[in-house]
Amino acid sequence: DGKTKTGAIDFTNTYTTYNLGVKKLVEGNQGDKSKDFTFTIKVDGAAGEKYKYIVYTIADNGDETATDQTGVIDSQAIAKTVYLKANQVVRVYGLSANDQYTVNENDYSTDGYKTEVTIGNSKTETTEVKEQKLAADGTIVYTNTKNVTTPTGIVTEYAPYILLVAAAGAFAVLFLRRKKEEF
Repeated sequence: DGKTKTGAIDFTNTYTTYNLGVKKLVEGNQGDKSKDFTFTIKVDGAAGEKYKYIVYTIADNGDETATDQTGVIDSQAIAKTVYLKANQVVRVYGLSANDQYTVNENDYSTDGYKTEVTIGNSKTETTEVKEQKLAADGTIVYTNTKNVTTPTGIVTEYAPYILLVAAAGAFAVLFLRRKKEEF
């Protein structure tokens, strides 16, 4: 009741937040590493919460440099649009264990890209990670791969034999022509 106790009473409240990273990789012999890929990120948390995000460029040695693309995602609002190039990551700060996030990359399959999403050790071919929660800092890796294969078929299958026959024919013509001159 507060009348019989004297002295200080300590209360400790802890509120743990986590950071979400969405990393972009572009692979393949035709992948455009300078192309902007469009992402939307939505966070559903308590009403009125705000989550800061910053886009970083990742150097070959792993160092990250912040770009001028920063902003705030409002909880329960319309998804925020972010543009990522190859070797960039957007970090969203301050998500609690109860906050749900949804990340969606536009579909680039009509441009010839195959999209693969890696969360932890799990890989899936999708463009959307929907209504997930964090229990620790986490990173989602979006990998877009675009390869153009060399056409195969008659050229690569029969060309060596055709060249051998042509070379033998040319040799035969030269050899028989010399023999004819000797007679």
